[in-house]
Amino acid sequence: MRRTGGKLEIRATRSSDIETVLEVHRRAFGSEDEPELTRILLEDAGAAPLISLVAEEDGRVVGHILLSSTSLEGTAGEASMMVAPLGVIPDRQKNGIGTALTRAAIEQARQFGIDLLFLAGHPGYYPRFGFRTRAQDLGFAPPAPMPPDHAEAWMVLELTPGAIQRASGRVVPAEELSNPKYWME
Repeated sequence: MRRTGGKLEIRATRSSDIETVLEVHRRAFGSEDEPELTRILLEDAGAAPLISLVAEEDGRVVGHILLSSTSLEGTAGEASMMVAPLGVIPDRQKNGIGTALTRAAIEQARQFGIDLLFLAGHPGYYPRFGFRTRAQDLGFAPPAPMPPDHAEAWMVLELTPGAIQRASGRVVPAEELSNPKYWME
């Protein structure tokens, strides 16, 4: 991990952070899709409970991660969440900020009693945290069809031992996360 910035603090997102968080995602992704998704999820009662964390460096918000509630079609008893989005402003990327946010979010999910975390992300990045690629091969269908060449991107992280063996089915996230525009790129 390369660190060139100031002191990094990971903390819960405050209501006063929302516009800054949206700008983080706008800059990180270069589009309006992620800021729009973030705003909708933060306002959507169906996405609750949420884990929303910011990375703050010398009083400046430089990153954000959001986890929202999901369910598994046909499975009861396993608590799950989806990670989306994770963004770090471009001039602070590759400095361990995304890693710090992801680790903090995973730890908070564990403390909340979450059994499984799901995400669609870069298969070269997320396995370092224990995410297993090709979650569909483990019995967890994504919320919307994904292109075959992105099969490695659909991932699951088991937070409670045995949860992968006890559960299966299509992951049902907050309504907006089922929108195919987030899955077909």
